[in-house]
Amino acid sequence: MDSEAGIVVLAPVRRRDIFLTAFDHIPNPQADNARYTFCELLALVFVAKLCGAMNCAGMADFSRRQKRIFSETS
Repeated sequence: MDSEAGIVVLAPVRRRDIFLTAFDHIPNPQADNARYTFCELLALVFVAKLCGAMNCAGMADFSRRQKRIFSETS
């Protein structure tokens, strides 16, 4: 903590991780061999709907076009 300004400096957190923690309390119905985490899928669906996806095919198309955003290495 900076004693002069009273500011607490926290370790950097990836923005995606902050968003995904909003879904942590939802039970995971996935099998053990799932490719993506349940939280990642929920985030994808949420963002795809915000961007206008109307159905599952639209969400899949959105995810392919935005793969770099949702990949583990981003």
